[in-house]
Amino acid sequence: MLNKFSVMKLSLLGLSVVLAGCSSSDNDDGIYGPSTPTYSNFQEAAIVIGQADFRANSTPVTSATSAKKGGGPIAYFVSPEAAPHDDSSAVRQLILPISGENRTLIYDGVPIVNQASAQSVLGQPNLNSANPSTTQKGLHSPAAVAIGAVGNSRIILVSDRENNRILGFSQHLPLTAGSKDVSADKVIGQIDFLNKTSLCTAKNFNQPSGITVTKKGEMLVADTKHHRVLIFNKIPTAAAGETDADAVLGASAFTTCPNVNSGSGAAGFKNPTAVWTDGKTLIVADTGHHRLLVWNNFDFTKPAASASFAIGQESLTNIGANQGSNLGAQTTPTASTLSLESPNNFNYTSFDVSPNGALCVPDTGNNRVLIWRRLPTTSGVAADVVLGQDSFNRWAQWDDDQDESPDVHASARTLYAPVACKFVDNKLIVADAGTNRYLVFEAK
Repeated sequence: MLNKFSVMKLSLLGLSVVLAGCSSSDNDDGIYGPSTPTYSNFQEAAIVIGQADFRANSTPVTSATSAKKGGGPIAYFVSPEAAPHDDSSAVRQLILPISGENRTLIYDGVPIVNQASAQSVLGQPNLNSANPSTTQKGLHSPAAVAIGAVGNSRIILVSDRENNRILGFSQHLPLTAGSKDVSADKVIGQIDFLNKTSLCTAKNFNQPSGITVTKKGEMLVADTKHHRVLIFNKIPTAAAGETDADAVLGASAFTTCPNVNSGSGAAGFKNPTAVWTDGKTLIVADTGHHRLLVWNNFDFTKPAASASFAIGQESLTNIGANQGSNLGAQTTPTASTLSLESPNNFNYTSFDVSPNGALCVPDTGNNRVLIWRRLPTTSGVAADVVLGQDSFNRWAQWDDDQDESPDVHASARTLYAPVACKFVDNKLIVADAGTNRYLVFEAK
């Protein structure tokens, strides 16, 4: 039997997923389905993306079907935006940032067969390339994707983590099948497309991760290694050049960026990696503190520093993994605990909230995904469903027989370091980073 940290090491990092289906995170047009979907403990996935079958767990050769080291949020693009679910003429594109291959892949909707091929790519000249670059067409470890709007144009925003910037692609939506070698129209966080500085200012990022855009146009960015969240009143309109953020969470000033974290308690972050809002409630994945921080009635004009409560911890003062000691001691997981950082650096967690209020959280260090049927309203609330394990007290990766020891192969119901999840119609997409794949679960 292995202890909690004796995990099998693969050449992976975090997995980033974005479903570009709406112009903002505060979407209420029913894009995820008319009712709250139902999932069950240890449920099997229906579809695998990035591997030939559910047992495969190797690092694949870069191709139109590979998905090495994916990342944070997921995006789902629909055109026209208000198209009903049964409109077969609408364009639907699934957009997945693949961190380990320095690219973002675009699929024709959510795949319905295993190992589906992507139709288009951002960040590379073709579907067989994976080289990092700092150019107008290149990416280096993209962490997240979001959909926003600039004027009458909708825009794909890609968090280009290792280049310390966000790239915007607005002239190509929806992306034509076969698109490649695409030039970005916009760079945010750098003075041009060739720089990648990480200064502590109102203009710059240090390994940005999650992005979200509200219906009113505010853009929020998890500035991970600066341990803060930057708030822009609107997506910058300039094609290049640094634009100041309008507000900051997790820091007392734009020029205050601690090396380790911005403090614990109700106002501090350690490696925040994702952000979500419906325009009223704000949630930040405070990954290094193993919790989601939640602000009720968040005011974008006068952002309050202190969160209202925490998910994954008993209170706002607890920050240990699985509610262990704040010095980092691990304890057995439960239905109300989280361990968002894993020993093998799959540390770019992204969660999702459906319009009906369901919450999914990839509990990376516990090799599971937790689902709350309704968004909690106070600290310490237990989840309703667990994927990847048969009970809330299990933690091992690829543990299909649930003997608390990793199996040789993956399976349709096991996970290894999941880092992202997204509700889409009656499906849940999970970025299973340690297995170089995405899984599609169907609601019961």
